[in-house]
Amino acid sequence: MKYYMRIIIALISPCILAKQTTQLQNQKGDVEIFEKEDIEERNIKKEVKVTKTEEKIPSSWNLNKEGYHEFLDEINQTKLELNGTISTGLIKVQNSNFGAGSVDAKNAHIVNQNPLWSEYVFTPRIRFAVGLDNKSIAYGRLSSVGATTRGQGDASAISTTVRRPTLVAYEEVVAGWKSGELTSTPDLVDISFGQQCFTAGDGFVLGLGTVNAYKRAAFFLGPRSAFKDTAVLAINPLPAKAQIFHLRTNTNQQLLFNTDQPKTSIYGAYIEYASMDPKKKESKYWNAGLILMKFYKADKEASDPSQKNRDGLLVINPMIGGNFFPNNRDIRFHAGCVYQKNNKIGQKTKAYAYYLEPGYTFSNLWGSPLLFYRYSHFSGDSAGSVKKSYDPLMFACGTRDGYGTWETGQIQSSFYFSNTNQNVHNVQLKLTPSDKYVFGVQYFHINFDKLYQYNIKSKAGSRELDAYFTWTPNDYVSLTAIGGILKPKSGIKQYTIANSNSVSPSKIGKTVYMLGLMLTYTL
Repeated sequence: MKYYMRIIIALISPCILAKQTTQLQNQKGDVEIFEKEDIEERNIKKEVKVTKTEEKIPSSWNLNKEGYHEFLDEINQTKLELNGTISTGLIKVQNSNFGAGSVDAKNAHIVNQNPLWSEYVFTPRIRFAVGLDNKSIAYGRLSSVGATTRGQGDASAISTTVRRPTLVAYEEVVAGWKSGELTSTPDLVDISFGQQCFTAGDGFVLGLGTVNAYKRAAFFLGPRSAFKDTAVLAINPLPAKAQIFHLRTNTNQQLLFNTDQPKTSIYGAYIEYASMDPKKKESKYWNAGLILMKFYKADKEASDPSQKNRDGLLVINPMIGGNFFPNNRDIRFHAGCVYQKNNKIGQKTKAYAYYLEPGYTFSNLWGSPLLFYRYSHFSGDSAGSVKKSYDPLMFACGTRDGYGTWETGQIQSSFYFSNTNQNVHNVQLKLTPSDKYVFGVQYFHINFDKLYQYNIKSKAGSRELDAYFTWTPNDYVSLTAIGGILKPKSGIKQYTIANSNSVSPSKIGKTVYMLGLMLTYTL
């Protein structure tokens, strides 16, 4: 019996052992699965922790593309931007006012023949924006300008800054709202109020609300431009856009010794259509625009006769510009005209201006040279009860094609004759070897339109040659050097002699030379 029991045990033992081994292996497998799951769970937790650390920081400081130090609080949808610029200029003029010299506004016996002066400007800026629950944005801007002039003052016929003025005043105080992502088109609607800088179209008629002279200092650098009492509604359904605006010039006769432009209140609109480049966001091939303005209230007195008759003035300004030829985008053309009309009794005006500007960019050559010719006409006054001299209005200097876009000569336009009663042939060459360097040459052939306006016998005005160079080594520093030579002709000589009684006519008619160096540092 024992023998048989031993045989049975021997037969079933391998089965029991195999079963136990299988159970142990299963248990081990279960343990491995549990361990694997535990390890995966730990890894997941670890990944979650890593993911949390890689989330965007709720608030941070950084430098944005516009040069502002930006503080962004994503949790509260708030953005604060800080920026400041320090600018300085050193300018030397030889034979100011064509040899007659620059006269002190308060003391005609003080005359500077070859003034040398410096200008210093500090402009701090603050911008902020708050995201609202409906995805729209409330925003604001604050800025001020501190400016001073040292040395002998600017080279105008009557020097406006010879007394070394200094002035600190706020520039922009703006509150606004824009639609943000409230509609499918970002920022479709933008509404703003306050004192702010504003330019319509190409700046040919509207862009400078504040005159930089006398106690405002920094005549040449011209840091101030804001309008007062502004209300601007902008609608931007690209590729079209529209602006409806109310503005008032920042006129202060006390600061400018009764030489400021007339205090002028304006309402108007600007509409534009643009052909966009599909390969470059917000880049235009060409655009066409129209400005309509009504000067519904203005001072009737003006130190500059061309600025009289603003009360009730209607201004119409169509314009086109850009690269119109699809097969050759190097060909470009700009043009614009201005019609000024006033039927108010005692303010009757009928004046006009226009410019034609063909150009070509040699994009395959070193520096991509831009060569263009611009003919500008600004009507002059003649005898009669209707004023026909063109009012320069508030044109912006700008840098669309070089230096001082709408100035008719860096010397003549800056110091002596503005954009009225002139016919101007202008040839310019601009080279851009890199983003850091820009070089340009400008030539102006200027004649007067009407003899009556300046009571002269010759329309021959002047010939001016200017050159400029700008170096921008980084995002913070910009250095510009500019030089010019202005040769007066018989018409200017006659005008200067008639308005400089204390100077011998034999000393008048000299060539004017200018050299300037401007440095800007962005904080």
